[in-house]
Amino acid sequence: NCKPNLYLYGDERDTVERTWGWLHGKVQENGDFVCTVYAIKDLENKEGKHGDLQKKFDNAVKEFVKNPGDRKFEDVIKTVLKDQKGSKDKPLEATQRHVDWDSVTFPINVHPDAHYYNP
Repeated sequence: NCKPNLYLYGDERDTVERTWGWLHGKVQENGDFVCTVYAIKDLENKEGKHGDLQKKFDNAVKEFVKNPGDRKFEDVIKTVLKDQKGSKDKPLEATQRHVDWDSVTFPINVHPDAHYYNP
């Protein structure tokens, strides 16, 4: 009975967000890190045309991974997820946060036990 196209996220009438993720690999160094997870809604107009926000996001990330240069990842993301309403003539260009996309950032702390329990 879930209708995922109706909502971006949340605990609404007929849909619930459930996300699972795993971090794999061996820790190379200790430190305090952050992980940001993005939820992006596929925009579609009445004629069935898609706004391709997910595709634009994926392409920006892939390009950054191939050639980061002196750019920051956050700045690259902001070129796609601009937090703006679509115009009446171009509603598929909307990138409004909490409507078309959202993100959550959480900390990841990697330290040896001695870091926490050293007397």
